[in-house]
Amino acid sequence: MNAQHPAAVLFDMDGTLVDSEKVWDVALRELAVRAGATLSDEARLAMVGGSMATSMRIFREDLGRPGRPEGPDVEWLTARVF
Repeated sequence: MNAQHPAAVLFDMDGTLVDSEKVWDVALRELAVRAGATLSDEARLAMVGGSMATSMRIFREDLGRPGRPEGPDVEWLTARVF
């Protein structure tokens, strides 16, 4: 008997066993409030599945603050989600 074994196994828990988007949604909306604004549903939807850099660009543009420093927001957001 010749059993075949997979060359690799990929585990993608996010969206399968865990839905982290709900946690990110709460944290992003809290960050917007900390910035004195409200995150639109359209902007939040545009962030799903995107990179941190792209999401933060969308975030700043949606809040009307394109020049807002990204670093402190990313640091706060990452800590909040974890």
